[in-house]
Amino acid sequence: MRILHAAEDIAGISGTLAQYQRSQGHDVTTLCYHPSEFQYPSDISFPEWPRLSGVEKLARMLNASRELIPRVDVLHLTGGRTLLPYMVDLPLARKLGKTVIVHFHGCEIRQTARSAGRPGVHCYECELRPKCDIGKQLGRLRMAKEFADAILCSTPDLLAAVPEAIYLPNPIDVDLWESYSLPPLTRPRPFRVMHRPTSPELKGTVHVLKAVEGLIREGLPIELRSSTSLIPHDLMFAEYQRADLMVEQLYMGWYGVAAVEAMAMGKPVMAWLRPTLREKFGDPPVIQADRYTIQTRIRETFESDDCTALASAAGLDYVHQVHDARKIGARVMQIYRDVGHG
Repeated sequence: MRILHAAEDIAGISGTLAQYQRSQGHDVTTLCYHPSEFQYPSDISFPEWPRLSGVEKLARMLNASRELIPRVDVLHLTGGRTLLPYMVDLPLARKLGKTVIVHFHGCEIRQTARSAGRPGVHCYECELRPKCDIGKQLGRLRMAKEFADAILCSTPDLLAAVPEAIYLPNPIDVDLWESYSLPPLTRPRPFRVMHRPTSPELKGTVHVLKAVEGLIREGLPIELRSSTSLIPHDLMFAEYQRADLMVEQLYMGWYGVAAVEAMAMGKPVMAWLRPTLREKFGDPPVIQADRYTIQTRIRETFESDDCTALASAAGLDYVHQVHDARKIGARVMQIYRDVGHG
């Protein structure tokens, strides 16, 4: 197949899928208009994008669409940013007989669950909600439902927003991440808690900070490795290597790519998982914590080497079973074949 992934790479997912698809002999192109802050590679990108005017950006979008859409069989589009504004590339591609896949990843669609009165999303209490443009989210949902051959979502909580979607666990190159794992460092030394949120308000960072500060006041040798600055993706291996525990989020109800990468490197992961999602989609080997229990859970993990070792082993096995890019990539190709009409 000739496949185009566009028009941004969320958490490296597009690039990971493209790598697998190329290994299977498919002709794959990745396009990101705006260069990734995490420096994910892309076949086509525009480093000058932040400096362009609105008219210049539109011209590049039109040129890219005109050149690329006729040449491919499948358009695998991120829900937040597609080839053309307002997702008008979807009906154009369908008219040309292309298979159109829309892949949602998070807050570009999540609030539509709240607008429909559905439970199961954090939007009801999120402090960032006033800044979210619900109109744009509803527009994305409407276009995806009308013109996409299949809708994918990267975490199961998003099914509250898009019940029609297929839940596709986030893929990673498990062998690559596992190859960077190191034997657990022996004590005495500080117990290193890693928390690197892309959005502190969404991840509950304030509670992580308070918890670690409280444990330090108790006299425990605990060190927090936390920052909101963006680190290039290829430097994250070393960040995980220095960690004893990765705290991902306390609000969202599931876990993201960072947690999967940490588990692949044998690191225990702590997060809040919504009970209804655990019941329906299995019970990932994630140490359960919320804003009220985070300090206790970190203390328990620090005090129990057995707990840490068990969580590390279970996490690696889980990632091989659920998030291996080869398994997820094969499933994506089957979805293409099942819904394709080109």
